[in-house]
Amino acid sequence: MAAKSVKGGGGDIPRPKVRLPPLAVPVAGSGPLGELFGLITKWAEQAADQLESPKREKLQLAANVLKEHLHRLDVRHLAVSRSERRCRRKRVGKRQILDFQLDLVDKLEAFHQGVYSTIAALLLFLSHAAPREKVRDLPIKSVKRALELFESLSVSPLVKEAVRTLRSSNEFRTQFADHPQMHALHNWLTFTFHAQAIVLFFKPDFFSERSEDERRVWQWLETRIMSSGARTPWDPAFLADADPGRFYIAPPARATSYALSVLVRSVLVNWIPGAADIAAHEWETAFPARGLSEIVAECASMVDPTSRVTLCPFQLPVRSAVSFSGRSRPVTEEVRDLVEAHYAAFFQSGHLARLVQREYSFTEGAAEFWIPVDAANAEHLDSLREGDRITVFALCVGTIGVETARRWIFLATGFRPGNTVGDS
Repeated sequence: MAAKSVKGGGGDIPRPKVRLPPLAVPVAGSGPLGELFGLITKWAEQAADQLESPKREKLQLAANVLKEHLHRLDVRHLAVSRSERRCRRKRVGKRQILDFQLDLVDKLEAFHQGVYSTIAALLLFLSHAAPREKVRDLPIKSVKRALELFESLSVSPLVKEAVRTLRSSNEFRTQFADHPQMHALHNWLTFTFHAQAIVLFFKPDFFSERSEDERRVWQWLETRIMSSGARTPWDPAFLADADPGRFYIAPPARATSYALSVLVRSVLVNWIPGAADIAAHEWETAFPARGLSEIVAECASMVDPTSRVTLCPFQLPVRSAVSFSGRSRPVTEEVRDLVEAHYAAFFQSGHLARLVQREYSFTEGAAEFWIPVDAANAEHLDSLREGDRITVFALCVGTIGVETARRWIFLATGFRPGNTVGDS
């Protein structure tokens, strides 16, 4: 999508005569965040057993409010995705492009407003569901302070990363959607990054010596990104090197949605008694008990024989009992690039790959698999000895190499001690 228009100027913009398919609104509970509905219901029932009738009714209402906000955010995320697709369309007039850009910015602002209200609904639910001694220090009325508290209490790198993403969302909402009068004026433009529409806010004088043509803007951004050692516009390495206050890139909706799901699960598991057991059962259900070799056999025909690197086009979870070989090694650049592509494809947070530094050797029958493991999950392997049995929860990421040298890459998301994969 060629973005050559910048917000500003006067006059009404005529609506283009473009027919679009109706927005397909997901059924409540069917979207990515809606997957939490069942867990929230069970967690609320678990907490309600300890409460008297009036408090139990308030807890149920708070649970319904949280689920309603999660569903509404799924709908807004869908609207952002639809608007992004319109911005990437070819063969449209300049007026249509500007209209599509305006729609994208509007949908993005509404989405991040929804993120804020959903976190507020989470705090409301915690105030009724969590034990009083835990809620005592929780800043119920401040999303910003609550996120700071969650980050300080968490030991998981993934949760800390999720909280940082949500803090970025809250900052965007505050500066550009909720209280623009309190901040410096910014213009904006959109450009395309890896088939994704990006919204860039900047000071009016920022591009005074640069053309606002998308190609020139992207060339300038690419140079800045590469010189900072980053790979995406959202990489902290790039943002830390960016001109403070002069330009700002809106947080991506998909990564923010994923971060919110990580935070909700983590917070409720750690704050509500008995929630960890419920979450563990649901987690196992999401990872079917299958062999890694079984996945390889089933998906072998999907791999392009001429391609050295193949990214799995969908998330393929698996739960398998394996033997620890007692060996580990640093991940290669090629493996890290594939893992980064996986994160970027599904979560738009490719920089999460930097949490994966080492891979560990496991055997399943006669087959050996070197599985990349992030730092948090690697702690589960410290006490293991060669030959110990363990259950691995993993996602099939893709393949590296060709023909007999082809290697299948599975990314570990968790481990459980023991010799069996359990019941699904």
